[in-house]
Amino acid sequence: MREHIECVVIGAGVVGLGVGRALSVSGYQTMVLEKNPWIGNETSSRNNEIIHAGFLYEPGSLRAKLFPEACEALYEYSEKQGVKTINSGKLVFAVSEDEISILENMQRYAVAGKIKGVELISCKAVQKIEPELRCVGALYSKTTGLVDSHGLMVAYLGEMEANGGTLVLNTTVNGGRIRQNGFEVVVLTDGKTEFLFSCDVLVNAAGLGAQSFAYTLEGFEKNRVPDLYLGKGSYFSFSGNVPFSRHISPVGETQKMGGTLTFDLAGKPKFGPDFELVKTKNYVVDNSRREHFVKAIRRYWPTLDEKKLQPDYAGIRPMVWPSRDVQHDDWLIEGPKEHGHKGLVHLFGVGSPGLTASLTLGEYICSLVT
Repeated sequence: MREHIECVVIGAGVVGLGVGRALSVSGYQTMVLEKNPWIGNETSSRNNEIIHAGFLYEPGSLRAKLFPEACEALYEYSEKQGVKTINSGKLVFAVSEDEISILENMQRYAVAGKIKGVELISCKAVQKIEPELRCVGALYSKTTGLVDSHGLMVAYLGEMEANGGTLVLNTTVNGGRIRQNGFEVVVLTDGKTEFLFSCDVLVNAAGLGAQSFAYTLEGFEKNRVPDLYLGKGSYFSFSGNVPFSRHISPVGETQKMGGTLTFDLAGKPKFGPDFELVKTKNYVVDNSRREHFVKAIRRYWPTLDEKKLQPDYAGIRPMVWPSRDVQHDDWLIEGPKEHGHKGLVHLFGVGSPGLTASLTLGEYICSLVT
């Protein structure tokens, strides 16, 4: 005998929990399955907790569609739920004249997407707020900030459970099949006991494992499953004070080499992430990458003391495109409109900034299947 659940969500990262919350709040019996001992153990535990304003994304992309409301909605939700946020602001800047066009494109994207609080400012204006920053111009985002990502996930979980939803941990999805009226999902608990669930709605929010599950789902067209690329980003902490008061991020290659400076919720500075494609999950920060971090940072902060840079941590994001062009590397969400299977949604390549969009993305996914 198999148990029937209205909605099953695979993956209890911040996106999966955001989906689970949206479904349960909408009145649907919801179960979220997670293979790890606790929520947010993979991609969600290794991000930099940035709240993105949403001006990086090309008009017409899915991220551009979701972001006009995502940033503001997350701040409002977090305040209501008692989740810590810091609205610190951010400067995205050019270190050479040939990079100004990148800023101008971002400004156009912001206008097209109706993103609030984004302003293109001159080098002189930058010097008034960040006198030590060497640049030729910047885009000032007043709404970029930080959120306690773990606190946010706990809030999603709490609201889901308060509305009758269930989280099942230490449970590996071992396959599934599409049936005439819904789905079957086979799971293993504690690696040995097998259970079979049937459901009306099935959401694959497994992050790095999304493609693997899609391939094992009987009845789903395998040619619709995109290749998975693993985008590794490493961070270096800084054991000292930095002469900057807000998040700063260079554009172009300087950013990809680790030149972004962010602060954690305690005010501790760190640089990164950089970007490299890897073939397997490996969270070790290679100290040899320090060289290109130093080169990137000194383009705008020449007096950097490189001895104070220390390997910190790394994260791996799922990608469906083999490059880190943040303006074009869109998410791929396969819903009933794309594949024709009522109640089924696959989320592929939802990496950064899935944290910021998790609330509105959850509601969007809910709208696709209910």
